[in-house]
Amino acid sequence: MGYSHARDSKVQAARDNELRAGLVTSWLDVIKAASGSFSNVVSPAITLGLYILFARMAGDVALDEDRLSTSFALVQMITIPATSIMLILPEFIETMAGFDRVQRFLLQLDHQDRRKLLEGVTDEKWYRRVLHVCDMELDLLSLPNGDNTVVTNGEDLLELSDLIVILNSDGSICEQGTWDEPKIQARYNKLDLQPDIDLPQDKHKRGIQQINVPRTHSSILEQSMDVLRRSAHSTIYTQYIAAIGTDRFLATIFIFLSSAASAMLVQTWFRLWVEDEEAGKRITFYIGVYFALAIGHWVSLTGIGTIEFLLVPTSGRALHNQLLTTVIKAPLSFNTSTGIGITLSRFSEDIMQIDRKLPREIAVLGSQMFKLLALIIHFSASQTYNLIALPLFVIAVYAIQDMYFVTSRRIKRHCIKTSSLSNDRFVETVQGIAIIRAYGWENAYALNNSRALNAFQVPSYTLHVLEQSLGLVLDLIVAGVVLVHVAFIVTFTGTMTAGDVGIIQSWANFDTSFNVVSRIRDFAIAVAPETQPTQEHPIPKSWPSRGKIDLCNVVVSHGDQPSASDHTTVDVSFKVAPVHKIADPFIIPNDTVRGNLDALGIATDKKIVETLKKVHLWSSLESRAIDSGLSPTFYLDVPMNAWPLSEGQLQLLPLSRALLLRSSLGKILLFEEFASNVDPETSGFVQKVIDEEFRGYTIIVVAHRLESIANSDVIIVMDKGRIVEVGAFNDLRQKQGALRSLLDSIVL
Repeated sequence: MGYSHARDSKVQAARDNELRAGLVTSWLDVIKAASGSFSNVVSPAITLGLYILFARMAGDVALDEDRLSTSFALVQMITIPATSIMLILPEFIETMAGFDRVQRFLLQLDHQDRRKLLEGVTDEKWYRRVLHVCDMELDLLSLPNGDNTVVTNGEDLLELSDLIVILNSDGSICEQGTWDEPKIQARYNKLDLQPDIDLPQDKHKRGIQQINVPRTHSSILEQSMDVLRRSAHSTIYTQYIAAIGTDRFLATIFIFLSSAASAMLVQTWFRLWVEDEEAGKRITFYIGVYFALAIGHWVSLTGIGTIEFLLVPTSGRALHNQLLTTVIKAPLSFNTSTGIGITLSRFSEDIMQIDRKLPREIAVLGSQMFKLLALIIHFSASQTYNLIALPLFVIAVYAIQDMYFVTSRRIKRHCIKTSSLSNDRFVETVQGIAIIRAYGWENAYALNNSRALNAFQVPSYTLHVLEQSLGLVLDLIVAGVVLVHVAFIVTFTGTMTAGDVGIIQSWANFDTSFNVVSRIRDFAIAVAPETQPTQEHPIPKSWPSRGKIDLCNVVVSHGDQPSASDHTTVDVSFKVAPVHKIADPFIIPNDTVRGNLDALGIATDKKIVETLKKVHLWSSLESRAIDSGLSPTFYLDVPMNAWPLSEGQLQLLPLSRALLLRSSLGKILLFEEFASNVDPETSGFVQKVIDEEFRGYTIIVVAHRLESIANSDVIIVMDKGRIVEVGAFNDLRQKQGALRSLLDSIVL
């Protein structure tokens, strides 16, 4: 329908609004970080100043090296826990607010279906009769759980199965067990899951034009998952820096440098103060400079909190746009074979990592990295003996983080797979909630969703435990380093803290989060746009000007390379296919009625009203507007979910779009099961509208209802994807053939 660009713009606009709204939360994070760092950085200076003031008032002006170091250590012992409490309290309040939302939702009244079901969910007698007629009774009895056995070749469901049965090509059982057993996984990997399609082979390759079909979603998904098994390389860093913007990246580096420099200036000034034998005579000078440096250090730490403002608006928009463009331009084979949960996971889990977790990991990693660099320079100038143990320390930490990387990437890969499965289950439940309630399947679907959620939470909690374990190991290493340090010289106790090696844990978390950028990049490369393999030349905007389609010896099948073969000429004009397609009803509930009907924004109110009248939808919208106290034309700008429509009415919306856009697109109209949800009277009315409004168009109808195609000029009967009969309806009806067999079966 030519909606790709329009929908892309609308989704991207919604994304921009989301980023702007997220800046409010970012400001709260900055305030939280500023208040937390104030007690850790500025409070010691204030405390020392007050101590000196009260000491002078008491007549005690001496402040030697031991008393100064001890006082500073005591202040640090108090302020660090106080800072942790100040940072935890806002997060605790946010968590409780989330619990409050859940509680309010749970307190809502449950859906009560008071209808009386006279016969239960399924008519058992009719069910048994169908099984008997289809000769399926013995087949079901041979399965482990009878008609409750899941038959699938999808790996996502296999991990949740209690028992897996793998069949040979002749139907016999070749292996059975659980997914955790190596023999099951080995046998599954050997299976050929491609459909068994017997295509005609042509030994002569001359004059054959091959149309390359993009890889199936399974290989794309596996390649995307493989990203989580390896570290990000320089290309990924370059892409992320480009998404951020060079100016914002340089500003971020400047903030890191200023933070590390201010931290070193504070420590250096404090060391000079301690080493000055006449410091007692210049206490005011030292405490004044120390307080000014502490304020500068606090400002630089607050600047680190603003890094999220530099990274998120540009990187979040650029990477989301790359992901959105890839999905919108993906070939039809990808969209039909990829579960909605997998795509939803990319737009939820991955984008959340990019917006929330990755900027924070970059802030922590950058500050720790530059601080460590400053400390190394500081030690090389003043405490050379500390550098002796540095290589051994680096080797030990590298071995630990390497093991953590391998494990964390595997767990993260499993998190994404289980997340997509959980999303799939939830979306399917929401889409089919009416049927679930009608058949009384609420408990069964609730149990299935709970199992999928539990399967998702297991690797998530495991990853969290692994992160905490890494922190514990690093803390123990720090304790060992401090003991060795104290053994060398007691007077320098406290020059190394756990925060100095926090870069290791920060790098580990950063590497795990940053692989999301690599996953998006590889996904964009793997999923080639639908127009690339087939569109070799620019196509005029008005194409096709005539409704004529020539197909010469064309064979097309799923899972293979379609080819058009002719020894002399090749005509594959069908492959460009910018045609109208009336498929399943597609609406965006939060978009306006006008936006759902005219996404391109080219139709006037008068034109929209006339179109809705032609498809008999205007009376419904007009009555709804009157009930709401609005004018009918003003009601075009209310959200679509405020206009409740039946399934049959929803199926008339694509026809409305085709009528509105017929002047801007080509002369080919494609209907696919357009009368599946409407009654025969409405079907006849739709057929009349098509005949009157689309004269001169080539109309292709894909349908199972024979009355939908009775007036067609040419009918093509297909069986198992192949054309078995072609001709006019009356001609095919009078001779013994496929169409006649269909008519006879309907009569019987």
